[in-house]
Amino acid sequence: MWVLRVWYQELWGIIPFSLVFSASSFSAAYPFQRLIFRISCFESWHGTEN
Repeated sequence: MWVLRVWYQELWGIIPFSLVFSASSFSAAYPFQRLIFRISCFESWHGTEN
């Protein structure tokens, strides 16, 4: 049971930091992520085509 409690505390320590970090990095890299996503979808579509 103590393992779950330690994991819970670790999770609550990680979640706010990761949320703030992901939000800032996502807003900064959103157009770039869209471009990467479209390129990967395009490549996967052509991969299934051939």
